[in-house]
Amino acid sequence: MYGTSLPTGKNAGTYTVYYKVEATQNYNGVSPQSFNVTIAKANPDYSNPTAKTGLIYNGNEQELVNSGSSNVVYSLDNVNYSNNIPKGKNAGNYTIYYKVNETNNYKGVAAKSFSVNIAKADPEYTAPTAKTGLIYNKNNQQLIEPGSSNVVYSLDNLNYSSDIPLGKDAGTYTVYYKVEETENYNGVAANSFVVNIAKADPEYSSPTAKTGLIYNENDQALVNAGSENVIYSLDNSNYSSNVPTGKNAGTYEVYYKVEETANFNALNPVNFDVDIAKANATYLTVPTARLGLNYIGTSQALINEGSSHGGTVLYSLDDINYSTTIPEKVLVGDYTVYYKIEGDSNYNGVDAMSLQISIYPNDKTALDAVIIQAKQYYGEIISNYPDIASRLNNSISLAESVSQDDNKTISEIEIS
Repeated sequence: MYGTSLPTGKNAGTYTVYYKVEATQNYNGVSPQSFNVTIAKANPDYSNPTAKTGLIYNGNEQELVNSGSSNVVYSLDNVNYSNNIPKGKNAGNYTIYYKVNETNNYKGVAAKSFSVNIAKADPEYTAPTAKTGLIYNKNNQQLIEPGSSNVVYSLDNLNYSSDIPLGKDAGTYTVYYKVEETENYNGVAANSFVVNIAKADPEYSSPTAKTGLIYNENDQALVNAGSENVIYSLDNSNYSSNVPTGKNAGTYEVYYKVEETANFNALNPVNFDVDIAKANATYLTVPTARLGLNYIGTSQALINEGSSHGGTVLYSLDDINYSTTIPEKVLVGDYTVYYKIEGDSNYNGVDAMSLQISIYPNDKTALDAVIIQAKQYYGEIISNYPDIASRLNNSISLAESVSQDDNKTISEIEIS
């Protein structure tokens, strides 16, 4: 339609304006003419988005920008744009692209970008703690009460693992632990603490005293041996794994202990007494009475000497005063000889016993017959030979004294 009002346009674009002069009563009209008029697109009004700051990983999607005006679109890859505020979840640097799209009436704004950082979070974790009261038990033992699952452990501060550290031998262990850095969490520097596995009390069987030991001239074991880790001493100074022995009769004080090792405490010395009793002495040769002793005018041994295994054979004539000397007598008579074995440090003695021994007078029957004959002869010669008879009478008197005295011998007459 034509009109006299000037044509107007609002939206950007090219408009074709037609104009003409209509014929009137007095004028001819002018046929329609036209020209183009362009309304150019305007530069858009917009506000830029800005980077969010102080973002820290929290496990959730977080907006990365403070939004710009509504005509701004966003992208994380400079390809796919959207009006949605870009978000990020994981820690890291994000490049935010934004632009204003061209519309019918507004020019576009070329893409621009900036970086936004979501920082790694400090990890949430539970620290491990040292096990207490650990004692060596021949097995591997856990050294710690474990921390949270993100904690790793080491015994050398070099090789870390999520495995719970173990210790077997008694001693002090330094346990290191840390939290390793991950995509979204900072690490925690290594910390450490000390864990102790105490030495155990020793496992052992005690030796026991030998009983019923009797001196036998040989070394004898004094104990029934304990376990292999037991050592022995007779002076509480010099210890050995050899079972202690004793030879002589007496009381022995036996000490035993267990020495400290890498994994076991020591057993302090324990002692007990062990007795080796004296043996009973025995006769090898029992003393015997000498038989058929006759008076000979000199000392004679009354017995045959005895001998013993152990101790000493002693003799006495009064059961009080004993000695090793064989008892002797000269005079005719009946004698009691006592004998015994006197004990010593290793042998018990043997109680006294006795023997009856006699020294008999000589047989003087022949002497008595000679005296009778001499007296007869004396009677025959006294008258004729008084000197000879006197001498003979003296001899007869001597002979009679010998005959009447058991402790004289015929040899004494011959000497006279």
